[in-house]
Amino acid sequence: MGRIKQVTDPKEGSLDGVTADIKCVITQFDKGKQKGKSDGTVQKVIKSQSVIPCHILCAYSNGTVGFSMRQLDLMLTVRLDELMEILRAAAEANQLLQASMPKEYADAELEARWQEMADVEFVEADSPSGLILAKKWWVFPQGVDKGDILQYFDEHYSKGVAHLILEGAETKKRGG
Repeated sequence: MGRIKQVTDPKEGSLDGVTADIKCVITQFDKGKQKGKSDGTVQKVIKSQSVIPCHILCAYSNGTVGFSMRQLDLMLTVRLDELMEILRAAAEANQLLQASMPKEYADAELEARWQEMADVEFVEADSPSGLILAKKWWVFPQGVDKGDILQYFDEHYSKGVAHLILEGAETKKRGG
């Protein structure tokens, strides 16, 4: 993340505000293409994603945070209280997910599950990794982000997820 700076010029924003230059992911959806989900809702299909520079301006007195993407001539502004509420809800959802998962498995069990994951279906989604579970698998409910699954393996496998990934690559190179 870019360095956070206090606003010192009133032309740039409220003097009780801060700014930072960061990277944003822009997701474009394929017009007309949608996937029906089992719960009856419709999910749009991702057409492309790209990373672009983004300027953030957050002002306490205004109660807003703005994301300016000058490259696209676009700015998105969100109320701080609404942003904080959704962040709190996301943190609670993560805590519930973590609490529902068994904490201890032997490495052999985790290695077997890692091999099994090669056959697990993931679908594209507007999520941190861009992929979510298509249906429940092992201890993970449908819709869990693939990054959360990798984090689980990293935290619970004694050698970490990098070892599992590298070991899998070595096995493929050997033809196994």
